[in-house]
Amino acid sequence: MPGSGRQECSRPKLDLLFVRRFCRIQAVLFPSWSSQSVLMFATLLFVALLEQLVVYQVGIVPSQYFKILGEKDLVGFRNITVVAICLIVANSVVSNVVSIQ
Repeated sequence: MPGSGRQECSRPKLDLLFVRRFCRIQAVLFPSWSSQSVLMFATLLFVALLEQLVVYQVGIVPSQYFKILGEKDLVGFRNITVVAICLIVANSVVSNVVSIQ
């Protein structure tokens, strides 16, 4: 309300002060490239990206089945089934690794 004597809250800005504070926080969290926190962050990032890649590959499998079933290719069907089973197992392993971290 106008005249109530309170200051209005301003929105956070992406300015030089923010960048300075962000760099200071990063220096505290990641003091050197070989520190344990950097290695943990890199490992977590790698596992999360690997999980997304496996999930994407699992999503592509049904279209491959449609192609193979349309051609009535038994050898291709077996190959795609083996690949699908491997991707499903990889997906479950990577998902469990992500949930453990």
